[in-house]
Amino acid sequence: KMKIISVYNNKGGVGKTTISINLAACLDYRRYSVLVVDMDDQSNSSRFFTIYMDQDRITNTLEDAIMGNEDINNCIYQVPVKKKRQIGTKKEIVNSRISILPNNRHLKDVLQNYTHDSDDIKILHKLMNNLNNDYDVAIIDCTPQMNTETELALYSSDYVIVPVLADVFSLDGWEGVYNNVKEIQEKGNESLKIIGVVMNSFNGNTSQDNDLAMKFMEIFDDILFETVIRNSTVVRQSNTCGIPLIYYKPKEKATLDFVEFTDEVLERIRKG
Repeated sequence: KMKIISVYNNKGGVGKTTISINLAACLDYRRYSVLVVDMDDQSNSSRFFTIYMDQDRITNTLEDAIMGNEDINNCIYQVPVKKKRQIGTKKEIVNSRISILPNNRHLKDVLQNYTHDSDDIKILHKLMNNLNNDYDVAIIDCTPQMNTETELALYSSDYVIVPVLADVFSLDGWEGVYNNVKEIQEKGNESLKIIGVVMNSFNGNTSQDNDLAMKFMEIFDDILFETVIRNSTVVRQSNTCGIPLIYYKPKEKATLDFVEFTDEVLERIRKG
């Protein structure tokens, strides 16, 4: 059965899209088939994963599926990635095990008549049940607030990953995230679980950074992923050129962090 993970935090700028993109790519590297669902109005994961596609091919999007204008399976596109087929060769564009259900920035308009009733909250959940392909994992890149899009994403998910930065503002937003997940559980998705909190873009160069990291360990305890994603300029470079870290700079420290993080996610899923 496909596992559905929402990457979500009420706070913007914590790297939800970077986490979503590179988790998907590392799962591809580990030979899992992955569907990325872009629920964020900014559509950054859509832009990233379609950079090497013929843009004329992308005629249907998530909005078409939600409105019922198009079958969801006709709104999904296999993602080509730029990577080396083998060591010592040049990077070339090849198909991956990643697919994208893109967003065209009009999802908010489409959902303006959403009523928050028991049927409307199941819209995305029902669509995901109609998928033809046998994906191992679906990753939903959520908006940085608890809006309609996020409610639909969380209701359709099995797990939530919460990216945070090592700052006090991330701690301030945690209660809101926890309460929102609890609200979705009460609305019918009782099995929804926060699989973990991941510390992203961590410097660790100052005593303040390390003090905050220790505080996070105390607060989140075993819900905090052991893996910390270290800050690196290579992450920004990877995002700019549209190549996931694992295929851009596989030996970079941040890349190795993402591989470890992915393995930790898989282990937590296996343990339930």
